[in-house]
Amino acid sequence: MELGDDLFAALKREVREEAGCEVEVGGHLSVNSNLGRPERDVPEMVVLAFFCEWVGGEPRAGDE
Repeated sequence: MELGDDLFAALKREVREEAGCEVEVGGHLSVNSNLGRPERDVPEMVVLAFFCEWVGGEPRAGDE
């Protein structure tokens, strides 16, 4: 996400870019935090999980 992005719009965009699918975003499933491990160069992050329904597109592996 970029600063100022709408959460659901960013989610839809990322799924489209990374998996080639169009989705409708449903309910929020979880928030998971990783406080990082500086000794192993693991950054801090927060992972948000959502229920999404596939509505179109052909699933494919993204470049990343």
